[in-house]
Amino acid sequence: EPSKFPEIDIDLSFVSETYEPIKNAVLETNSPLVKKVCVTDVYKDENAKSITVRITFAHKDRTLTMEEVQAVVNKIIEILKNKSITLKD
Repeated sequence: EPSKFPEIDIDLSFVSETYEPIKNAVLETNSPLVKKVCVTDVYKDENAKSITVRITFAHKDRTLTMEEVQAVVNKIIEILKNKSITLKD
């Protein structure tokens, strides 16, 4: 049965050659708020490759706040920064 509470989709673009470390960083947060993650775009130019992912957040019992979502997003960014993967400018 679909939740009556809205999902929040966040798109993030990382400079990375592969999707694997991005997916692993999302899993590493171990957040119950993350419902799915998928690649929405891959861009490659002469300098670098970037991968855009859409992360879907939801809670079955209530509406999420942007603060809750941003805390998980910040954790993902931090995990990837420690692996030398940064957000695309």
